[in-house]
Amino acid sequence: MVITILNLAMNMENQMSDFLSDIRMKALVLHQGFRMTDSAQNAIGSGYLLKRRVYSNYDDSNFLLEAVPPEIVFPKSGIVATAILKNSSPLVVDYQEGRFLIYNEETDSEKTEVNFLKRPPFYGKRISNGNPVESYVTKLFGHSLGIFAKTGCLFARQGKVCKFCSISANQGRPKDICRNADVSAILEAVEKAVILDDSINDVFISGGVGTDDFDENFVFYSDLAIAIKEKLISLEKSVEVTLNTYPPRDLKLIDRLENTGIAVMISLETVDDEMRSFICPGKSELFSEIVVDNLLKKLVSVVGYGRVLTFLIQGIEDDRVILKGVERLAKMGVCAVVHILHVDPGTWVSEQNMSVPDPDRILAVAREASRIYRKYSLNSAVLYGGRSSLDGEYSEQVW
Repeated sequence: MVITILNLAMNMENQMSDFLSDIRMKALVLHQGFRMTDSAQNAIGSGYLLKRRVYSNYDDSNFLLEAVPPEIVFPKSGIVATAILKNSSPLVVDYQEGRFLIYNEETDSEKTEVNFLKRPPFYGKRISNGNPVESYVTKLFGHSLGIFAKTGCLFARQGKVCKFCSISANQGRPKDICRNADVSAILEAVEKAVILDDSINDVFISGGVGTDDFDENFVFYSDLAIAIKEKLISLEKSVEVTLNTYPPRDLKLIDRLENTGIAVMISLETVDDEMRSFICPGKSELFSEIVVDNLLKKLVSVVGYGRVLTFLIQGIEDDRVILKGVERLAKMGVCAVVHILHVDPGTWVSEQNMSVPDPDRILAVAREASRIYRKYSLNSAVLYGGRSSLDGEYSEQVW
C-alpha cells in the first residue's frame, strides 16, 4: 500500500514536471517562434492540419506560401501553442526517425518530442451543397471546432482596424472559405464534424462585424449560436458552445441567450479605456458608449458565473495593469484570457517594431492569473483554452 502511494505521488510529480516544462516551452514558442529543418518541413504533408491564414499571419513573409502547421503540440501534457515560423528563432524543429523534435540551437538544449495536429477526419467530406466541410469549420486548439461565419470586418473597411490585426494586410486567404456562410450549411458542417471527430468538446464561433447595425450583428451571431447548440443537443453531443461576438447597443438583446447553455466572449483587448481607443479605434467606439462593467455584469447574470470571457493582450499594456484587470474581471465572474501579442507583417505594431513579451514575463503573468482563477473558482480551459494564450494552462490547479 505504501509503495502504491509512493508510486502514485511520483507519477503525479512527473506529470507536474512535464506540464510546467511544456508551459515554459509554449512561452518560448510564443515569444520567438521556431524554424523547421528541411526534414521536418518535408514530413508535413497532407496528413496534417495546415495553415489557411483566414485571419492572422504570424509567420515571416517567406513562409506565407509554405505548407506549415497552425499549432504545435506537446504530447506529454497535451499543451498546444501557436506555430509561429520565424527565420531568426534559435528554436528548431527537426524530424528524426519518425519523430518531430524541438531544441534550442544556441544552447544545444536537450531535444524534446513535439507533434502537430493531424488532418481532422471531417476534412474532405462534403455537405449537400457540394462544398467541403472545411469551407465552414476548422479545428482549433486541439479540442475546439472553429467557425468563422463572416471573415470581413466593418472596422477594417472603415480604416479603423485594430493596430495588431492583420486582416487588412492578409489578402491571400484561401478561396474555398465561405465569407458569408449560409446558416443551414454551417449546421450541416458542424453535424458532420462532431460525428466524425469525438475529440471536439467546444464549438467556438467568431467572425468580423459585418454591419454598423451592432444589434443586427449580435442577433445574427446569437441566432447562429442557438441553432448550433440545438443541433448538438439533437445529436446528443455534450459539446460546449462559446460565442465570441461584438456586443449589441441594446443590452436587452443579451436576454435571448438566457437558458441556452451558451458561453460568451467579448474582446476588450485592453484594460485601459484610453489605450483601447488608440489600439482599437473602431472596436472601442461602442465600448466608449457602454459602460463595460454593465455589459459584463449583464452577460454574467444571463449566461452564468465563469461563462463570460474576454480577451486582453499582454505586450500592449503594463503587466501590472493587465493583472489588476484580470482580478477586477474575475470578481464579476469573468474569465480574462490573456493573449500574447503577435507582431504580424504589415500591421501597425510591426511597423513600430513592437516586441513580444519575453518568456519570463509571459510565465509571471500566467502564474498570477492562475492564482486569481483559483481564488474566484474560474476555469476557461474548455470554453477557450487557446493556443496563443496560457488560459488553459492557468486554469489548471498545479501551479
